[in-house]
Amino acid sequence: MMKLKLMNRWLVVAVLLVLTPRLWAQSAFGNVPETVDPNDATISEMGHLTLTMEREVVVDPLTQQADTMFRVKNVERNTETGTAKKRMARRRVPYGSDFLDKDTDWWLDLWYFTYNYPSVDAEGQPLSLSALACMPDEDCDHINNVIIGCHVTITSNKECPSRYIAEGSSQSDVSMLMNHAGSGLVVHSAQSDQPYYNLVILPDYEGYGLTRNRAHPYLYQELTARQVVDATRYGISLYKSSSKVKKVRHSFRDGWRSICVGYSQGGSVALATQRFIEQNGLTDELHLAGSVCGDGPYDMMATLMYYVGQHKDGKDLSMPVVMPLILKGMCDSNPYMVDHKVSDYIKPQFLETGILDWLNDKEKTTEDITDAWKKQYKNGTTADQDQGNGYGPTYFHAVLNSDGTSSLSKMLRHDALVYFETLYDANMSNFTWASGIPLPTKRGLMEDLHFALESNNMTKGWQPQHPIFMYHSYKDTVVPEVNRERADNTIGDWVIKLHASGHLQYDHVGTGRQFYLGYEEFDAIRALAKAPLHPTVDQVTQMRIDHGSNSVDD
Repeated sequence: MMKLKLMNRWLVVAVLLVLTPRLWAQSAFGNVPETVDPNDATISEMGHLTLTMEREVVVDPLTQQADTMFRVKNVERNTETGTAKKRMARRRVPYGSDFLDKDTDWWLDLWYFTYNYPSVDAEGQPLSLSALACMPDEDCDHINNVIIGCHVTITSNKECPSRYIAEGSSQSDVSMLMNHAGSGLVVHSAQSDQPYYNLVILPDYEGYGLTRNRAHPYLYQELTARQVVDATRYGISLYKSSSKVKKVRHSFRDGWRSICVGYSQGGSVALATQRFIEQNGLTDELHLAGSVCGDGPYDMMATLMYYVGQHKDGKDLSMPVVMPLILKGMCDSNPYMVDHKVSDYIKPQFLETGILDWLNDKEKTTEDITDAWKKQYKNGTTADQDQGNGYGPTYFHAVLNSDGTSSLSKMLRHDALVYFETLYDANMSNFTWASGIPLPTKRGLMEDLHFALESNNMTKGWQPQHPIFMYHSYKDTVVPEVNRERADNTIGDWVIKLHASGHLQYDHVGTGRQFYLGYEEFDAIRALAKAPLHPTVDQVTQMRIDHGSNSVDD
């Protein structure tokens, strides 16, 4: 059972809000249990999967460097143990196989279980959450590492890890992260290759899976990190002790490591999880090595300043769903926002598209939402116009573009836009600096949002103790590279910039594909898997040199 270490969260939050607004509002989620009891968690489903992987050679348009990528082509459920190995053996048979589509196909076997585990919500109250765990199938003497997989921004429940088995997409980041549990892509990589033969923990996050009827606290970093850490601790405990896992269980290698990995929202969650583990004395228990973070929103105020700069240049938001997601996440759960609502910041006409209902229902993906906005721009909401309940074809032209995008000026109320424009004008030349954007000196509608966003800033307020591999495209317009620049300027001694960051030509979604399918994420895991448990800055500097970069700005 839980044995709490620290004082009640809300007492601390109250003191912080009244006396010290410059500190993180949510700084008391450290009431973690000293130990976890696997009997407090339950395995809800267990099974075996075979993934068909397709090999593809891509060429970087700037460097002309060729790279081999592997994507999940198909997922077969309820397959037999050893299916992948048998199919690879049949490849040597002269007259083919029904399983072989072409010579670039490879297979990967793994076991999985979904489970429910205890954690806490934004008020510090007990809450049961769900997660997916994946593990190697065969030819495995031991588990190499624990990969803490942090998923990207999702808006539909079917995209969360625990629903992957029933209705997930083979093209999702969940599929890519599951690869790390397999036995390798090229005829069973040697077990010494650290990106394979791992226990992979994939939490749903609050608001999905078991808690789909609750609001998702989007970008509430410390809360989500606490919940991810709980998922990891209980997932490891179940793997080691549950009778359901006994037949497929393997011991952990000596010197195993846990590595936080994620892209987009998952990139910031991975970094927040590393921070939470370090600050709550869990490094030794979880054998933390560090994190691999791709295009994450580590500093939301800097991100918004980028958006304002784009707005002033007459450019639209390429993924406008991000703004209502951010505002809803803050209003639903952040202590600074208890007296505010999304409609205080976003124009009523934009909300009339139905965006808040869609985010609450969790039926539409971000792509579905964009498609819905395209249809609304073209047709309005015409179904009930005869009864006066719909909107005509041109009604949404004031807040949407024909391609389903929008802009800050079309979405935000005047006062909100003016507040951010004023901040930008005052800080346009220095918001990437270590000092960042000054905090407000008073409380108010916009000031509280500013405090809430800043309370989730992962680039300040801590000193990392483990290396952080960062991957970021300078072409990303959804989560701009200013986020990595902020990290460079604040915690840069611990940041190792992945090579691809300097020349990627893709925007946010395309970069995510590169992150998971290319070699950079795998190489970072290899480096972290052999890193010291308590490295020094000098050792991290040597890792940077070994990785081929003398500074994060190379």
